[in-house]
Amino acid sequence: MKKRIFIYMLLLQSFLIEVMAQDGLVTMAGTCASADSLLYASMDSRADGKDISAPAASITNMLYGRIPGLGVYSSTGEPGYDAAMLSIRGVSTYNNSSIPVYVDGFRINSTFFEYMSAAEIGSIRVLKDAAELAPFGMQGANGVIWVTTRRGKTDRPVVNFELKSGIQQLQSYARPYSTDDWCRLYNEAWSNDNGMKWTQVWSDGDAALKPDVDWYDQVLRNASPYTETDVTISGGGTHAKYFIAAGYMNQQGMYNVPINDTLSNAAVNRFNLRTNIDVQLGKWVEAQIGVGGRIEQRLYPNRPSSELWDDLASYPSSIYPVRNANGTWTGTPVYNNNPVASINATGRNSTHDRPLQFNFRLREDLGFITPG
Repeated sequence: MKKRIFIYMLLLQSFLIEVMAQDGLVTMAGTCASADSLLYASMDSRADGKDISAPAASITNMLYGRIPGLGVYSSTGEPGYDAAMLSIRGVSTYNNSSIPVYVDGFRINSTFFEYMSAAEIGSIRVLKDAAELAPFGMQGANGVIWVTTRRGKTDRPVVNFELKSGIQQLQSYARPYSTDDWCRLYNEAWSNDNGMKWTQVWSDGDAALKPDVDWYDQVLRNASPYTETDVTISGGGTHAKYFIAAGYMNQQGMYNVPINDTLSNAAVNRFNLRTNIDVQLGKWVEAQIGVGGRIEQRLYPNRPSSELWDDLASYPSSIYPVRNANGTWTGTPVYNNNPVASINATGRNSTHDRPLQFNFRLREDLGFITPG
């Protein structure tokens, strides 16, 4: 059985006109107001794109210990769902603890930010103080993440290529008891519950006749590959500057199953693209055009990972072998989801995401009228 889900998301952003700040001042996020950069707290709560680049599928997993005041928590390593949870100065509400995310001045959903490429990010700032959050009103109650993408500079064309590749392995997990150990501990428990008198419910011969299946070994592989590559091109002259970034990422999970038309390991294939163009329209006006997005395919076995891992943790090694003598899959009314069959005989799920962000900005220097 094969399922496909196509998700299209187009973020068409409106025009934005802002006033350029003087030297020594910084434009406050989301406004045209300026503040002294020495007093602007978020200038210290930031990370540059080159500093957070790491072999990780989600940009959130590159932020551990990088930005003061930003808490990063992971709950799963499943490809496609491994984005870390973020909090600014802890969680202050039980209702809605989400953090608004802005990319180049425009608000986006958190999923778009989580799977941006590090190659396209210029800086990430965490806004957490009252003065910084005032322009956002109640929407900034949990803090704000302000992302600025990279832009071209007046220089000759510069091409950068980066390749990251390696293997992933499971850190640790609670391995189940073997059949011998299970029978021995069952005898001990039975004896303790019946007057502390040794009673051998399962003999050594009984244990030898029962199946001994390590479901973790049967379902999981020892290692899986990870590959990520990025190419950036930037440059420009007096009248126009450009920055182009393209990236590809492939991450596979730990299930011991091939990827074909009917079966699949957990896997993510992603293409990222970012283009930023700055054009000088006159002496005082500059236009900025930005386009960013990704094409992403996710593949999974046709069984929710939470249920599969619950089965691995709860199914005893002695219940039945992986297959019957005639080659069919085993199962019982109590343990009816053979973990090996769950990934090898139930099909696969696939989803396709194509989010796109477009923004247009006019920057006007009004210094000839008044400083500021």
